[in-house]
Amino acid sequence: MNLFIVIMRFFIGMFVAMWNGMMNIINRLIEGHNKRVIEENNRISRGVIEDKSISSVQAFDDGCTRNSLISGSEEFIRAELVTEAVKYADTLRKPVIIIHESNSQLESYIYNSLGNTTTIINSANPCYDPFRELSDEEIIKIILESSKIGYGVKDSARYCIRGIIRCLRAAGREPTLRSLATCPYRDLYGKVDSLVSKGKLSHEAGEGIKSDLMKGQDEYAKLESFFTDLLFQSESIVASNINRNAYNVIKAVNERKILVIDIGSSLNTLLLDVLINSIKLIMNRSYLTLVLDGITIDTSHENLKRFVCANYKKCAVTYSTSDLYAATCGDEKLFYTIIGNSEKNIIMQHQSAVSADKWSKAIGYYDKTESSYTYSKGKTKGGISLFPSYSVNEATNYTMKREEIVKTDQIQRMQNNEVYIFDRSQNQLLHTYLL
Repeated sequence: MNLFIVIMRFFIGMFVAMWNGMMNIINRLIEGHNKRVIEENNRISRGVIEDKSISSVQAFDDGCTRNSLISGSEEFIRAELVTEAVKYADTLRKPVIIIHESNSQLESYIYNSLGNTTTIINSANPCYDPFRELSDEEIIKIILESSKIGYGVKDSARYCIRGIIRCLRAAGREPTLRSLATCPYRDLYGKVDSLVSKGKLSHEAGEGIKSDLMKGQDEYAKLESFFTDLLFQSESIVASNINRNAYNVIKAVNERKILVIDIGSSLNTLLLDVLINSIKLIMNRSYLTLVLDGITIDTSHENLKRFVCANYKKCAVTYSTSDLYAATCGDEKLFYTIIGNSEKNIIMQHQSAVSADKWSKAIGYYDKTESSYTYSKGKTKGGISLFPSYSVNEATNYTMKREEIVKTDQIQRMQNNEVYIFDRSQNQLLHTYLL
């Protein structure tokens, strides 16, 4: 009888062991399946589309037809992306104004790709004049808008500016930046009388000019200071008075050309103000794109800051920089406003942990499901059983947590040609590599 019991317990023990082994395998299969389901759900929730590689054309060909942003990686990669965007805009006959800070590589890329449709203004080709071939009212508007804040020029200055312009034209001179900066403000009345005596002005016209000069005479010193400073900041790129091929923003837009301007340094705030105010003036009549490359926007650039935050419908803004957070001087409101206004954001490697963290937060978060598995096992042996009896406790716990879609360290470790592309129109975040 005892032998029978031993044999029965042996077979029962064998069966239990086989059963437990089979159930363990089934549990592992179920666990593996659940893990794959969770990973797939997390992938869908994260919302990142993975692509092996794309060309610069595919990545940013529409970058100059809507607000867009490039931040990170190396200068030549950003230059390639901007060039592709400008090329596409040129096929649509859309004028593009590119303002950069001593980026000769970008100039070279643009010129080699577009040639005759491009005018490059730099120290090697000083042909810029903000007022050449503009109407009197256009010149007055740009000057007043650019000199109100920094120089306190009042609206009454429009009369003396108009008088100075009329005096220059009567003398056979165009109202260029150089002629306005070297104007003999202390002897304007004498110049008008001289023009009248020489028959270049009628007596009535001369009296009209002197009337205008008198109305705005309190603004002479401010205007003289404004023109002197503007000429100083733009000296390396300003055309001479005998240069008949001078170029400016308004002329480029009217001719639907690509204009590339090297401002030398972002510290040339007055030059930037004049360029921005010229764009404001012409965009009322024509759609255009402004490309800002490597331009720093700090507290001294209030006019530029207001412009990039305004989100104008007739002027797309493309901002290219090695580090947007650094370029906005840590101004989080400006940083997030530029990102929010941009319909296409290209994010590349950022070495700064602070900047990478800001971008990680800007890209956003998702709800991630995590599972944890606990397993405990005990055994007892008693009586005449050949096998111990087991007690097993198993549990799988699921938790939800908010996690960055792209983590800070991922942005820091990106390869030079690795990019995240957010397209707002498609609400799509793509992770890929540029060919």
